[in-house]
Amino acid sequence: MADTMATLIQDFANAVSPLYSGAPELGGSLVDYDIEGNDRILQSARSSRNLAEKGGHAGGEVSETDHRSSSDHGGAIPSIPREVNF
Repeated sequence: MADTMATLIQDFANAVSPLYSGAPELGGSLVDYDIEGNDRILQSARSSRNLAEKGGHAGGEVSETDHRSSSDHGGAIPSIPREVNF
């Protein structure tokens, strides 16, 4: 997803640029479409980054909670030769 988001603006520009010469009568509308498309792509990129950061933070919290839980209950079944939670 990160790779796609990183190249999305350029891919969009490559898709839109032929329209400028192919449909000059759409000039103003095409510029508006181009600007709005880029704005929406940037909003999506920010949202994706925010989601990834929150997901990473939540994963860290889950890992920490599992570690504490395994430490608290690690001696309950001494016959298991590995940690209960990974």
